[in-house]
Amino acid sequence: MIFDRNENKEVIVLLGAGSMGTAIIRRFAAGRIILLGDISAKNLEKVSNELKYSGYSVETCIVDAADKASLEAFAEKAASLGAVKYFIDTAGASPNQTSPEHILKLDMLITYNIFRKLV
Repeated sequence: MIFDRNENKEVIVLLGAGSMGTAIIRRFAAGRIILLGDISAKNLEKVSNELKYSGYSVETCIVDAADKASLEAFAEKAASLGAVKYFIDTAGASPNQTSPEHILKLDMLITYNIFRKLV
C-alpha cells in the first residue's frame, strides 16, 4: 500500500498575489504547492499567511514583473519546487495607471518570458 507522503506535488504558480489571483488559487490548489510571486513583500506575507492558515502549502518569491532577470529567477524557483501544473498571471495595470506600452509589456511579454523558462 502506498500512502501520500506529500512527495512530488504539482506546483501552481501565481504572479500577482491580489484578490483575483488568490480567489483562483483557492479553487484548485488543495494538495498542491503554491508559489506566490508579487512585487510587494507585505502583500506576499499577508496572502501567504491567509493561505497557510487555510491549510495550503505555500512558498513566496518577490518578483518585479517588469524585470526579465527577476522573472527568470521566479520561474527557476517554480521549477525547483516540482512539476508546474498551472501558471496564473494576474499581475497587471489598467489604462488609468500607466501607458499602453507598459500594459502590453506586463500582459504579453511577462507571460512569454515565464513560459519560455517553464516549458
